[in-house]
Amino acid sequence: MTPPKVPGKRIDGLHAALLVTEAAERVLKIRLDTVCELLPVAQESFREDPKVVHRLRVATRRCEAGLLVFRPSLKRKRYRKMRKHLRRIRRAAGTARVCDVHAALFADRLDRGVAGDRAALEYMLKRTLDERGEAQQEIDDVAHRYRGMRLRKRAAKLLGSIREPDSDAIPASGQPTLLDLARTELTRLIDRVQEAGRADLGVVDNLHELRIRIKRLRYGMELFASCFDDRFGNELYARVESLQEHLGALNDTSEIMAQIDRYAEELAAGSKAARNALEGKSKGAATKMLAELDSLRTQYDRELSKTVNEFGSWFRDFPLSELVEALRGSLENGQVDDAQRGPTANDMPAAPRGDEAVSSSASPRDVAS
Repeated sequence: MTPPKVPGKRIDGLHAALLVTEAAERVLKIRLDTVCELLPVAQESFREDPKVVHRLRVATRRCEAGLLVFRPSLKRKRYRKMRKHLRRIRRAAGTARVCDVHAALFADRLDRGVAGDRAALEYMLKRTLDERGEAQQEIDDVAHRYRGMRLRKRAAKLLGSIREPDSDAIPASGQPTLLDLARTELTRLIDRVQEAGRADLGVVDNLHELRIRIKRLRYGMELFASCFDDRFGNELYARVESLQEHLGALNDTSEIMAQIDRYAEELAAGSKAARNALEGKSKGAATKMLAELDSLRTQYDRELSKTVNEFGSWFRDFPLSELVEALRGSLENGQVDDAQRGPTANDMPAAPRGDEAVSSSASPRDVAS
């Protein structure tokens, strides 16, 4: 199966004056269609294109972000059901994606010939590749669950439930526009990032929470970039993206340490999968590997501590407070003028609704993380 070309970070046709209901139809149609396109490809073509699983995972995240943003315009029952479907798909893709990332990191470390770690790295790589095969079964199962038109029909029902949001959900002088929604949602997302940034970032769990909130802010900025000036969509977005990337590197190391702990526990308990990954089957081979895994974990622990310290130094020079204030300033003062708005809501053709709303066509852009 040929991987489809699917939409990326931003969606054409959005502008500040667009009514929230019309924006919801445009955004959710495209995001849901992307998931529908990628799910069967992730099942059938992952060997030819391993990145398709990553694209599917990102597509579900962006779709969930859209659901959260437009939830005031969605029937609660439809909203909850679709979030459940998307989470099921994302978790299946997430397990496989983590295996892909970790396998690549272990292979790279082996290629670099890190002294003293080779046996443990080979063991970790073998276990990870074994789990990758199991993870693919999860994708196969979820793809089978939504085979044919099943997911598309659920998506069409959600799109058909779009309605005018309650007046108290989005402050507006008249019918709420995308700009009104942007100010409401981005204020909430910025507040949560600012709150997380005040925590003790020498604690890995706090860094993880900051990473999650930064990612949600980034997805929100992608949706609302057309409502504000170029600085918001370019310079400020790039700074948010840079922060997320730094935090992502920390998260990878933290996850690997947890994986080493899990494999060591399974090996100590004598699990079949753990012992099958050993070159030798004797008790002595397991004991030796446990010692090597402990040594590898110690090495990663040192690297994590170093990376956390380096991040702390980098972050002290990263003006988060200035970034937050610049974002808030964009919300207050960055509304595009009439020349930048594009057509008014009444000039724009309505996105399709109901069964026709989720098509098999796709935009010519590639998904980016």
